[in-house]
Amino acid sequence: MRKHLHFDASGRLKKICMYEDPEKEHLHMIGGGLKPLLILPICWYLLPQDALLSLKLYQSVINEYSLRNESSSIPGTIRTNRTAIILLYILSKEFADSTVTEKVKPEIDIASEGKYFGLEEYGYFFHLFEAWPRGQPSSLLMCAEVLEAGDWQRAFLTASDFERFHAPTVCEVHYPKVGVAKAINTTEGFLELVLYVGSVASKGESTSFKVKNIPSLSRVVVFCDGEKYSNWYIEENQLIVKTSVKNQNFSIFTGFKSQQTKVEPKVVSILSDTSSL
Repeated sequence: MRKHLHFDASGRLKKICMYEDPEKEHLHMIGGGLKPLLILPICWYLLPQDALLSLKLYQSVINEYSLRNESSSIPGTIRTNRTAIILLYILSKEFADSTVTEKVKPEIDIASEGKYFGLEEYGYFFHLFEAWPRGQPSSLLMCAEVLEAGDWQRAFLTASDFERFHAPTVCEVHYPKVGVAKAINTTEGFLELVLYVGSVASKGESTSFKVKNIPSLSRVVVFCDGEKYSNWYIEENQLIVKTSVKNQNFSIFTGFKSQQTKVEPKVVSILSDTSSL
């Protein structure tokens, strides 16, 4: 790491390696002041591999522009570049840096132009006067809408959970009419499922969902909002549940008892110590 990143005595980032040619033994270093357009993307994609180093790079941008200082403004190089402003926003949320999040959010609200399109789908159009949202910036900003602090790290820290490939699985949900807020198999043999109204216009309409990979279909019991539920049947080795579009909690006994030890992954935040790097 030392040869790819150069910090001064105060811990301020001075140079960063953009690429390395091992055959020529050449490092292409970018220096002459921080370049947030280059550093912020590196932070986001470095997070799964080295969260502390990602945090340190993020902190270097925050400190360079005094972004936690209420009197400081977001530099134009970040504010006028949609990728940079999005990354600053989602990184501040990932690292629980609420001061920066609150400073950046008004800029995001102005620049993003979030709206519905098609069959009640939602995306960010960024005032480009186009019929559809652009995939990369829109999906990147959507991360900020669905992720809480530390969630991007947790997604990779739990990647070794191979149990999910053969565990009872919810499928064929009528999205976007219906959304899934939670679907988890417990150690007691239940599939806990939380559904919500995805489309207000569809509220009250008939809908259904399926559950596959149930080890013993003869033992299935379904509860909805704490009451025993009977509007379901078995077909082609799958459980089919009939319901309507509304907010509801299902608890389905499948007999599958998760063996996965649920240990909360350790994630880094602005409170983490990066002085050893």
